[in-house]
Amino acid sequence: MWMTRQRARRTVATAAVLAVVSVLLIFRPSDVMPTVNRAELRLSGSCAFPVETGVELTHGDLCFVGLLKRRCNIRDSCYVDCITSGRGLDAGGGCAHICRNVGESWTFPVGTRACYAGDSETLLPPI
Repeated sequence: MWMTRQRARRTVATAAVLAVVSVLLIFRPSDVMPTVNRAELRLSGSCAFPVETGVELTHGDLCFVGLLKRRCNIRDSCYVDCITSGRGLDAGGGCAHICRNVGESWTFPVGTRACYAGDSETLLPPI
């Protein structure tokens, strides 16, 4: 009988440890980021687009994207998507051409010139 009781204690202790480890794993942030559905973000007017793998942005572009994300209107969303996906590189006129008919009148956010001070390469037209 003593061996059975000892075995039962070990089983309960093992189950408790496994339960604790399982709970910790469930609440741990995932190491794998979920795929972002860019179409859903565009339709919702969100500016939360991540920079796509393989897209290298200049310091100025990153700064500009930050300004757009803070202001975030429908055309800002188009610009953020265009810049962070790299689509503007393949279009004549870049992101300005792609986003020109999105939403109402649009102006560059305050601080854009400072973002591009010293940057020779950009996806934007001259400011």
